[in-house]
Amino acid sequence: MKIFIGEPPEDGNVDQEVNIQVDEWDTWALDYTLAQIIVPSLIKFRDTMRCYPESFVSLANLHSMKSDEEWSEEDNEESMDAWRSTIDSMIWSFKEILKDESLRSEETDKKIQYGLDLFGKYYTHLWD
Repeated sequence: MKIFIGEPPEDGNVDQEVNIQVDEWDTWALDYTLAQIIVPSLIKFRDTMRCYPESFVSLANLHSMKSDEEWSEEDNEESMDAWRSTIDSMIWSFKEILKDESLRSEETDKKIQYGLDLFGKYYTHLWD
């Protein structure tokens, strides 16, 4: 597999250069192939993200009905930490997919599925 995705144009146009070549052998274990791409992508995303989905606003802050002006850095960090932990669960699952599956326990398979479920649930939130 060869992937090239160019920088987005500065003029705000959504078109950007994209060239993807998928070889036959890439599909023999597509879960493994995609995990090899997803792991470093999620790590880079986690390490550079500057915001979190609205659903990660802490329940304590929602219950206290804080306005935007009352939000503290601590409130923001709590939500960022929860989002970061969610991303870490996804990363862990995809890293486990890259390991020898014959050595996995049923418990590990359940943990992997949990991270994959999170990936599916928050897929449309993987932007910054």
